[in-house]
Amino acid sequence: MGYRPLSPYAPPRRSRVPRLLLTLMLIVAIVLGLFTLARWLSRSQVGSTHARNVGKSSASTARVDPAFLATWQGTLNQVVAQHGPARYAVMALDLTTGASLTVDADTPYRAASVNKLELAIALYRRAQQHLLNLDDQVTITDADIQRYGSGTIQLSPAPQTYSYRDLVRLMIEESDNTAAYVLGNKLGLPTVQQEIAAWGLTNTSLADNTTTARDTATLLQKLASNALLPPAATNELIGYLENTAWNDRVQSGVPGGVPVAHKIGTDIGVFNDAAIVYAGNRPYVLVVLGAGAGDSDGLDAITAISRTVWQFEQALPRAVKR
Repeated sequence: MGYRPLSPYAPPRRSRVPRLLLTLMLIVAIVLGLFTLARWLSRSQVGSTHARNVGKSSASTARVDPAFLATWQGTLNQVVAQHGPARYAVMALDLTTGASLTVDADTPYRAASVNKLELAIALYRRAQQHLLNLDDQVTITDADIQRYGSGTIQLSPAPQTYSYRDLVRLMIEESDNTAAYVLGNKLGLPTVQQEIAAWGLTNTSLADNTTTARDTATLLQKLASNALLPPAATNELIGYLENTAWNDRVQSGVPGGVPVAHKIGTDIGVFNDAAIVYAGNRPYVLVVLGAGAGDSDGLDAITAISRTVWQFEQALPRAVKR
């Protein structure tokens, strides 16, 4: 049956259908618009919500059933063993109870770009101490540009001008090596090394580019709980970590839509991820450092480890005794 245009002289009764259809379409559009606005507002406030949730940790009053922890520790050990011959260090830390699962967590591994976290936090601490302004401009010369690895600064000729805030964002979101080089020179790596030791990172070396799963988990726990920065600064960094160019690794092992603030590290034989997973009102930290791992097997391993830790976290509340 062919299309027949409506007559402008059609009786009123026959014109109600298109009016009703238009009304329904308008209602649907309004509902979708409100839903999109709500999601955007939720996303814009996610950092402050996360910080408040972590701040309400009850680790001092919670006791987790030792048998439960032993069972899940055995499960994690098996998962890691199945992904040899590469070696993996793991630290999973529940930020509500303090319960943890570890594998080789105190052995130094190559950090690759995971150690950019320390630079970002150290720079923001300088700003809090009024030693620099994050919006001050920095000129990047040709000698500053690091022509390898990740980052977009290297794709444009010098000179280039960025604020310190923009350099931190690029260093986290794109893992930009030029941004890290410039900020490292500004801060002074020996000075930052002294700072991070005071934060409790006693087995991390910026000069050697090594860290342990426990040190990195400690750093993320302190960041998430506002122990290193006030909430506004913490939320800004968390926002960058949630908006990185990479959405695999730890993120691959949790359900879609769960916010993950993370920093990856990749090099030849190195496949790392360090994350804060905001699982509702029970956030946790997961750090996985891989040695002798390629991209494919490293991704498989971290995904499997992340999925196991997610399952552990979902079961954990039933094992908590007050």
